[in-house]
Amino acid sequence: MERHWRTVVTAAAILVVLSVLWGVSQTNARRTAERQLAASYQERFFDAVAHIENIEVLLGKAILALAPAKRSDELSVTLFSDLWRQAFAAQANLTQLPLLQGALMHTGKYLTQVGDFGYMLARKISAGEAIDEEDLVKLEEFRRDAAVVNQVIQEAQASAARGTMPWSDIRQKTNLRLARRSPEVSEDRFARLEKQAAEFPTIIYDGPFSDHVVQQKPKGLTGSPVSEERARQIAEDFMAKAQQESVVAEVVGQVDGSLPSYQLRIAHAARKGQEIARLDITRTHGHVVWMLNARHPQESTLTMDEAARKAKDFLVALGFEHIVPTYANQADGWAIIPFAPLQDGAIIYPDLIKVTVALDNGEIVGFEGIGYIMNHHDRDLPEPKITAEQALQSVSPNLEIVSEPQLALIPLETLEEVLTYEIKGRINGQNYVNYVDALSGELIRILQIIDTPEGPQAI
Repeated sequence: MERHWRTVVTAAAILVVLSVLWGVSQTNARRTAERQLAASYQERFFDAVAHIENIEVLLGKAILALAPAKRSDELSVTLFSDLWRQAFAAQANLTQLPLLQGALMHTGKYLTQVGDFGYMLARKISAGEAIDEEDLVKLEEFRRDAAVVNQVIQEAQASAARGTMPWSDIRQKTNLRLARRSPEVSEDRFARLEKQAAEFPTIIYDGPFSDHVVQQKPKGLTGSPVSEERARQIAEDFMAKAQQESVVAEVVGQVDGSLPSYQLRIAHAARKGQEIARLDITRTHGHVVWMLNARHPQESTLTMDEAARKAKDFLVALGFEHIVPTYANQADGWAIIPFAPLQDGAIIYPDLIKVTVALDNGEIVGFEGIGYIMNHHDRDLPEPKITAEQALQSVSPNLEIVSEPQLALIPLETLEEVLTYEIKGRINGQNYVNYVDALSGELIRILQIIDTPEGPQAI
């Protein structure tokens, strides 16, 4: 009997030791993962700082490059194109930091606008148009704002360099949405950056992200207010159509602005702590603004055509029947497929919807309906005043036409919409898309289609 109890005690002791060792190993693994994640956030933040520094430098160079009477248009175009790339890269890095959605809304708006303004000026110079005094005034305003952003973010960088930027704490508070907060330098820095950006003056210019464009009222936001409970039902139904049936939706916040929305967290019904996705639903009518399932796909097994069919079936299930896919891209095991509605035989490009499909199993892992909500409305399209054959006379005779002209409604930078003929062709081994006004016969836009490893890119 005594031997039996010694055996039991020994076995219990071994189990306790093994449990402790397992717990220690799990704790070490978690700490290692947290350090790696914090290092990743640190790298993204420092990259964003470098891009913002470059923005201020490029704006100063551009002002100098435009000053001489005999300026170099090639140099100016290079500077403004680089400005656009740096602004895009800065915003891409900032959006990957573990901050609540909207925490850097005004900062992101500034980066979007300065990049868009640079792109607009590059196009203007390339088209042989003159840069006027008003453009120079706006350029100087952007430069002054860049100096403010740069100064504040340099202070945040100094905190990060001293190791006082607790990314893991910020991430936990973002995910758990804790009501209690301790005063931390990093959050104060970002709050100050956002406060400064919110005070920047309104700048109006002929670009798609100008204040007068961004502040437009959403045309597709119609209907009655929806409750949080109704938003939860809409979210769960949406996720069921996206092949996620056993889920529970939880409202975790609200977003104001041009699209007042509920923020929802999607988790497994059986494992409520395991988050699957996030999405926003408008507080009017209950439109899904966006959805993102951040899982990383495994080895790809689907073709892009198969992914496009999965995406179209999903949109049809949501009620979007007359739609066509446009230029799709793939990256990191995901297929990003834009769709546009059809009306009276014309592709309605302003009402674009994007669907992301995982190429390992065909799961719908992303959705973006902002373009549709902002622009969709009942349209009375005009009758074309020229035929497709007449539209072909407006493009280069050297262009090898590869498909029949297609009616397409396209947006201009000024918010106007123009009915055009979309004419695809090749010249010197390069692919182009020409847009000819279906009323006047004027060639109003040319896009070059560049084949990249991720898919076709229009520039």
